[in-house]
Amino acid sequence: MIVSRLESNKENNYKDAAQQDFKELADCFEKLSAAGSLSKRQIKYYGGVISSYQEELKGYTHKD
Repeated sequence: MIVSRLESNKENNYKDAAQQDFKELADCFEKLSAAGSLSKRQIKYYGGVISSYQEELKGYTHKD
């Protein structure tokens, strides 16, 4: 759900909202990982998704 919202905001050029969604995604991933709620496969997949978005969203802001 968070990834879908992030993609939608990114596609519609809602930069601040996309950054907020990314932060929410990373926070949720950390919490679920720490709680042991994710399988190794899920950790690998979502870790890759987060790394990809992290690179993609560098400097992605209205402040520039």
